[in-house]
Amino acid sequence: MARDQRIVVPTNTPYRLRFDDLRDDGFDNLVSQWDYVRRNLVVFLGAGASVGAVNADGKPLPTAYFLRNELWRRFMLRPDERESFDFSNLGLMSLEHAAAIVEAHASRAAIMDVLAELFRTERSLWQHACLPFLSPRDLFTTNYDTLIEQGWYQLQQGTRLKEVFHPVIRNGYTPLYKPHGSVDNRDKLVADGGVVITQFDYYEIINNRKLMLEHYFEGLEDKYVLFVGYSFMDFDISSIVFDFARRSNRRNWYAVFPRNDTQIKDMYLRRFNIRVIPATFFEFIYFLDKAVGFLPSHARFDSLSPMQKAAFQGF
Repeated sequence: MARDQRIVVPTNTPYRLRFDDLRDDGFDNLVSQWDYVRRNLVVFLGAGASVGAVNADGKPLPTAYFLRNELWRRFMLRPDERESFDFSNLGLMSLEHAAAIVEAHASRAAIMDVLAELFRTERSLWQHACLPFLSPRDLFTTNYDTLIEQGWYQLQQGTRLKEVFHPVIRNGYTPLYKPHGSVDNRDKLVADGGVVITQFDYYEIINNRKLMLEHYFEGLEDKYVLFVGYSFMDFDISSIVFDFARRSNRRNWYAVFPRNDTQIKDMYLRRFNIRVIPATFFEFIYFLDKAVGFLPSHARFDSLSPMQKAAFQGF
């Protein structure tokens, strides 16, 4: 089967393979250096890494656009307006701006209630449970959900995970840094790991976390960095990443997202010096294991037992 030929699979599963292998220049580059990459790897997960997951109510985790509209619908519209309102009337209003208005109109607690409802999950996807076998030195995510935490111990018990808010000295665990907060920390202040969602929260990040972010990224040019589903659109973080990405004499960095667009790949290589791998998070983990065998036999997707499958979403 040709590389770009699609495989016919059910549409109601997050475990879709669009092709039967992943022969791509960026992927081949990573595979050829895997023995070095796996010793010094940092993994950075964005919203695209959660695509395919559903919340506890069986609904897809919301995008920023959906979340903006949902907050506006629930708190800024009268009951008789909610079904017929044209959200294009909000124009280019960002989620951060809309959330700030909703917070002033309703309350922060009301926003946190909605986030807890929409992002609460009971199980992870299989690919999140594979993260420990990549042996990352650090994990970094801008997502509110807890898919990483829920999947971490499903297939292994040897490596511990700990959510952190400040640079740390590792002590037998893998640090998980969530600069935009987590639904599990809904009642905390932004400075203590609370959710960052309004424009004023972002101001607080800039004022209180800039030095910490820069300190966290110190030495990043000496690590292999893998971005999964990260759009580089949140300027508070991506501007720092951009600075580190362009430093000379650093190791190779990679970005995994599903679009196989030559212009986009060229732009990321030219502007960020990052090699794009055109795959979903699931496809990447699946084909990386096929190529380098980093998963133990019991954790491989095609070898999962019915009991193991029951522990994950999507089966």
